[in-house]
Amino acid sequence: MSIEPKDYKYPDDILKGRIILITGASDGIGRALAVHAAELGAQVILHGRNTGRLEAVHDEIEGIKGAARPSIAVVDFATASSEEFMTLGQSIEDSCESGAVEEMFFGDSGQEETHVEEPTGEKDYRGYPSMTLEQVRQWIRTCDDAGIQILAHTNGDAATDLLIDAIKAERKDWPRPDLRTVIIHAQTMREDQLDFSATHGLVPSFFPIHVVYWGDRHRDIFLGPKRAARINPARSALDRGMKMTIHHDAPVAGISMLNVVDAAVNRITSSGKLLGAEQRITPYEALRAVTKDAAWQYFEEHRKGTIEAGKLADFVILDKDPLAVDSETIKDIRVFETIKEGATIYTRSE
Repeated sequence: MSIEPKDYKYPDDILKGRIILITGASDGIGRALAVHAAELGAQVILHGRNTGRLEAVHDEIEGIKGAARPSIAVVDFATASSEEFMTLGQSIEDSCESGAVEEMFFGDSGQEETHVEEPTGEKDYRGYPSMTLEQVRQWIRTCDDAGIQILAHTNGDAATDLLIDAIKAERKDWPRPDLRTVIIHAQTMREDQLDFSATHGLVPSFFPIHVVYWGDRHRDIFLGPKRAARINPARSALDRGMKMTIHHDAPVAGISMLNVVDAAVNRITSSGKLLGAEQRITPYEALRAVTKDAAWQYFEEHRKGTIEAGKLADFVILDKDPLAVDSETIKDIRVFETIKEGATIYTRSE
């Protein structure tokens, strides 16, 4: 279903006064998002690795009439010192609700850059890690010592091995489930990796919408039928009693969480083929993964994630019940209204 801009009605002040951290803000989509957010009244923290480009974006925002003064946070997570990291962490913590370190430790989420154990495609290509084992160990040490959560991008199973090897070395005497270390994407996690994660309190955040957009290519080109059927193994995680979440990775695949829920429940590719029936989860499990367990993942379960007394009134009004409709139509459910902290911030115009 195509939704045209005229179908949406947002308050003009939806971002006014809010603090937003924009990663990759030096150019491209990141720069555009930072400038637009500033135009809408948000106070923007610009994060990236190229100081010169960030300063140019900083100056551009300062030239916007009425815009809040932006700030710059520059850290290369692969090479930064502990002091640089802690300074960045403090500046973000002073401005935002929660603090964590998120970085693509292990390459991009694109298929050709994904670091996997077995070769992909006809080129015998395994991808590459963007950090060494020692660098990953150093960051785990630094974050663990400071009590800071890590969100690590490990799209391929070899990347996940690198993370697990570092955790084994650094947390051999103290697993640290209290830090809720998150494995972002975790698309090709093997059963043995899920076993380790379950016993050490690691939290996978799967990318099921990837099944829709790239599942056919994984099956036919990159991974082959057997491995492709296991991408985003949410069922395997839940069967181990693990908490897990699911996400859309916007702007890679759009921002509709109902599409994400639909993908996790149905696992239908863009060509209409079922990919990995055994990894499907129920609508209730998928909804919990984007609400209750998502709040828990970020240590915010005390204030959001469920609708109950004492928590923020954050919820949506839908035109159909996702637990009652045919599961293959979840993606077609429409949002009529969005309430944030008790105030309506979105209504759909008919």
